[in-house]
Amino acid sequence: MARSGKDGAFASEPLPPGDYTVRVEGRNMLLAETRVTVQAGGAATADFKLEAINPGPARLESRLAGELVDTLPINGRSVVDLARLEPGVQVVDGPLYDAGKSGFQALSINSQLGRTVHYDLDEVEAMDETKGTVTQNLPAEAVRELIVTRTVPEVFQSLNAAGSVRLTTRSGGDEWHGNLFGNYRDKRAGITGFPSDVSPKYSRQHYGFGAGGALVKDKAFLFVGGERAKQDGELPFYQGFPYNFLRTRDAYFRENMLTARLDYDWSENAKWFVRFSYDNANQIGPTNSWVGYRNQINVPSGVFGLDWNRGRFAHSGRFGYQKMVNAINPAFGSDTLIWPGSPFHQQIGSFELGPSVKGPRQTIQRDLFGRYDGSTPYRDHHTLRFGGAIHYISQGDFYAPGNFGPSVTSSNGFDVINAIFNDPNPPFPPLFDGDPRGAAGNPLNYPVGTITIFNGLGNFSEHSAFNRSSGGHSDARIELYAADTFKLYPNLNLTVGVNYVRDTGRTNSDLGAIPCSAINTTIVETPPCTDSSPLLDQFGNIKGIGNRVSQPNWNFSPQAGLAWDPGRNGRTVVRAGGGMFFDNFLLQNAYQDRISRLSQGQYFRSLNLCPTGTVLFPDGSRVNSVDELDIATDICGQPIGTVAPAIEHLQEQYLAAQAAVTGGPNVYSLANSLANFGGMLAPNFRTPRVVHMSAGMQREIGEHSMFSIDYVRQIGTQYPLGIDTNHVGDARYLTDGSNPDITKNTYQAELDAINATLAANPASAEACPQATSAGSSSQAAVQCYIGAVPGASIVDFAQQGLDSANAYCGPFPCSVLGLRNAAFGGLSFTLDPTVAHPGSNLMFFPSGRTKYVAVHAVFKTSGERLARGIRHWDLAVSYTYSKYQSNVAAADGSGGDFSLLSRAEDYKRPHVGHFGSSGLDRRNMFTIAPALELPHGPRLAIIAQLASPLELSARLPQLNGGGVAGEIFRTDATGDGTVGDLLPGTKVGGLGGYSGNDLGKAIAVYNTNYAGRLTSAGQQLVLSQLFTSDQLSKLGALFPFLQPVPGHSAQATWLKAVDIRLSWPFRLGERVRLEPHVAAFNVFNFANFGGAGRQLNGVLDGSPGSSLNNASSPGTCGNSTAFCTSRLDRVLPGSGTYGLGAPRQLEFGVRIIF
Repeated sequence: MARSGKDGAFASEPLPPGDYTVRVEGRNMLLAETRVTVQAGGAATADFKLEAINPGPARLESRLAGELVDTLPINGRSVVDLARLEPGVQVVDGPLYDAGKSGFQALSINSQLGRTVHYDLDEVEAMDETKGTVTQNLPAEAVRELIVTRTVPEVFQSLNAAGSVRLTTRSGGDEWHGNLFGNYRDKRAGITGFPSDVSPKYSRQHYGFGAGGALVKDKAFLFVGGERAKQDGELPFYQGFPYNFLRTRDAYFRENMLTARLDYDWSENAKWFVRFSYDNANQIGPTNSWVGYRNQINVPSGVFGLDWNRGRFAHSGRFGYQKMVNAINPAFGSDTLIWPGSPFHQQIGSFELGPSVKGPRQTIQRDLFGRYDGSTPYRDHHTLRFGGAIHYISQGDFYAPGNFGPSVTSSNGFDVINAIFNDPNPPFPPLFDGDPRGAAGNPLNYPVGTITIFNGLGNFSEHSAFNRSSGGHSDARIELYAADTFKLYPNLNLTVGVNYVRDTGRTNSDLGAIPCSAINTTIVETPPCTDSSPLLDQFGNIKGIGNRVSQPNWNFSPQAGLAWDPGRNGRTVVRAGGGMFFDNFLLQNAYQDRISRLSQGQYFRSLNLCPTGTVLFPDGSRVNSVDELDIATDICGQPIGTVAPAIEHLQEQYLAAQAAVTGGPNVYSLANSLANFGGMLAPNFRTPRVVHMSAGMQREIGEHSMFSIDYVRQIGTQYPLGIDTNHVGDARYLTDGSNPDITKNTYQAELDAINATLAANPASAEACPQATSAGSSSQAAVQCYIGAVPGASIVDFAQQGLDSANAYCGPFPCSVLGLRNAAFGGLSFTLDPTVAHPGSNLMFFPSGRTKYVAVHAVFKTSGERLARGIRHWDLAVSYTYSKYQSNVAAADGSGGDFSLLSRAEDYKRPHVGHFGSSGLDRRNMFTIAPALELPHGPRLAIIAQLASPLELSARLPQLNGGGVAGEIFRTDATGDGTVGDLLPGTKVGGLGGYSGNDLGKAIAVYNTNYAGRLTSAGQQLVLSQLFTSDQLSKLGALFPFLQPVPGHSAQATWLKAVDIRLSWPFRLGERVRLEPHVAAFNVFNFANFGGAGRQLNGVLDGSPGSSLNNASSPGTCGNSTAFCTSRLDRVLPGSGTYGLGAPRQLEFGVRIIF
């Protein structure tokens, strides 16, 4: 050991000849070392320039070189897939977000779904402002670095609450270099997972190039990279009953990607670059049904970047242009199952057929972006950073299904299947003699649940865009920021900063409040108000909710971080950081709000029927029948095949009625019909935000190892949460029966519904007395009906108005449709029968909340000669223990997504008792990635992952899957008017780690304590003495009994995948290297179940193999092979590229480097 003098010179004691490592350490300096050779009788010199330590930023950020795609087993060469090596990050298949994202892979950061993750390409924003995620793919050849920020993103970015992803493109170097590659897969080469009874073809080719070098030495550098993916043949997938077995689908996929970048060093203090990229993709989807659509995307983009220094200031400018065109159209081919007797779209539980209703849809987004960044040191201890950005977004979104027919839903729940199977005279016979499924194998026998008809228009605004006269949206985003990194001590950095963002065009704040005086009295003959007060205030009698929606103008995001090097040698960093970050509120979230407020013009509209049997057509006419069939009683609930012609005719009539109305009033607006289709934004709108907090340490171990561990906590608030302000269907508000002054409770609406039920059935019309009052009169009428009508049901009464107004009248006031008042009309009921009752108002308030708590741990190391036969090795290990919770869950029980509008689980208590695992919450995630270089050149790389199951919520099943009147008497467990509630006794995400025992216990508790008892709505009828509890029991107005789990029930399984890549480079001359490789994805062919978008259905309707309470272990059919319950949620190949955890695939490839 030797110490240097003041001049930095040092000398060691005499050393024998040999090779030595000279290491220099200094207080507050980074360690440096070099190799020197000492010869006998001579002196050896070693020169060093030590750098001051910099503890670095406090953010949790991962930097991954793009070239790792060429050395690790990365499926489909998707650069973002590299991020799964890091803690807290999951890779998601694009169709989970939208059909238009097929072929894309996106990232979920910290268990959020990932739709609103912030993406930058060369520091230019590249986010799909309509559907979420990134706008385009880049060829892996052109990506220099991937940067993923999990907490406290960079201050220059805005709208990054869900995390940040940045990609930078590759530049050319002084020496010309390049490479060609080609990868190939084929079913005959080790691909598994196909049905045993078919032999489909499948092949995939992925090839490309990259080349770069100096055009002008030391001045101008060019890099060009391009890739093409070509996939043909078929891939396996599962459908639900009656086709609940492994089948194949069209695997067609094409994608062409090109990127060219020119860099120019103007001087020592200035340089610029220009980059052009193009992405074109074409795919047949989806990956899980026979309802084909073609998704096409075309994205040209360009970036100009300028970096220059002047004095103590460093400047940077980025200017970007992009135009994304995404089109989705129904695909009619061998992959689309069109049933001859019902040639329209049908969703029979988990079984889908017919033309797709994902399109036609065309989404165009044009971005003009400019950013300036500046920085300068100040008084030696400060580094100031400042800048801003302007991002102008033009968007046009056109979605117009309906020309290929309506959409009909039904249920393939066990009760429905069993009823069809046991019907001695089904309307339609089995598909073939001896069909073990009997008539249940014929889709025409399934009952109509709901019907959706479309008006054929596709616009969601009155503004023109991209050669269309309407349907356009625009946004001018302004961003500003300032930050200071203060070196409190040489080993202690404090960073503080603030970002400001203002987004326009997201909340419809340009539209004023709608006054009562604007009500169209031609349609609403008896308006609830006529003055200048806001119309929406009438929906629940809540002052102020009808005011103009606010424009968020004060979105300031402060952040701070502290990084400390206690050893003063750059080997240990203790860090802590936090800040508040805003989320991206997508354009599509404001669609419904806007077209409901616009009283003039014609816009997209879909109408849902069943149980609602009457609708308003665009010309203002009321329609309640078609082909002489009453919609509510003669079409709803009937076998699809028997009423299919009438349903088609109804769609045709709706299209014709809309075509005849070319302008004028928007009959579906609030002002014209008091129609409220939900999706209204509350006037106190606030941009969703998340507070990030993290604390941890990072330590270098030895010469080549690093370990880090961090505690992460994120609290999200101000997410839009839907609540019906009028509480329609709420058991507390019985129309004409909930007045605090009981002497004014006439129960007229309820009595009218009872009497109409008696009159509608010939068996009771003459035989039964009228109900003239609540009590003995109403109970006698009901008792007579039960005795006179075989199969009497609460549905009979509900179809005549003894129901929620939502079910009976839909989005319209009952008086507008010429119907009597519903029994549960909501808070705004009135005693004046001449006044229209406002219906529901599903308004989204900034009250949603999320919480993420986690520990992220990482260990990385490398070395030489680990063992005999291993020349060099690298190892990366990451572990995440986390919990992500929110107060919403999807309708099928999967994780909720606050990036889209989500309604509360309970309108009465939206924030109490409904908070649990959501999003993509996986409690444990473990990744290990070793890479070995073997003697004579072979290289082996492995990525192994293990992750706990995703969350899942259990829900009560509705009759026919929904669409049957009277559900508030069966599945409204909270009494708030919503149906299909969470299973009583469970919470959001309560069955994430489900097992047969746990689920069986939950169902047993429910069947013991709830099933066969009255809901809150039923109890209200008893308290009002309109019915007796015995009568409601005989009418079936009770919580349903749930079928228990089958034997060998499906268990929640951990995700397991091991991907490997073996390559062997060979030199061919001095400049050329040949590198063949073989890769195996899921090499051990682990069977994985319940991936994102592929989970079992949490609705407990007993659908064979699909529902959580009727799915058994793989290959186990339960009690009947006809209704096989073998689980159908196996992870299978995804869109565009192969899915993580899918059955094994082998890939062969070769790379030529020169």
